Amino acid sequence: MCEIYRPALVKAELLKSGGTEQKFSILWVQRVLLVMFYTELDSNYVALNRRQGYMTFSTTCVQQIEHYGEKDEQRLVPDEGSGYLWRLISFARFEETDGGLYLELEV
Repeated sequence: MCEIYRPALVKAELLKSGGTEQKFSILWVQRVLLVMFYTELDSNYVALNRRQGYMTFSTTCVQQIEHYGEKDEQRLVPDEGSGYLWRLISFARFEETDGGLYLELEV
């Protein structure tokens, strides 16, 4: 089996939560390019009604990790590195229906 498409999420951690807002970090790897990133994101959830809502996500910190998993592993300072990813903003829309849940995600 080709391992390019296996999950890219390595670790996720909730840093802070209050009401409809959360701050969390994600450690993920882009396997096609073999690049590892540490990111911190802010998110906000809005319930439009009992069946519909949306979330926004935006990075507050993006750091490329060199030599991940090795003795000389190190996070580069933000905005340094290969430039594959500097910022990330995502929007997720949710709608519950009798047939299940619809999710639309824009990155």
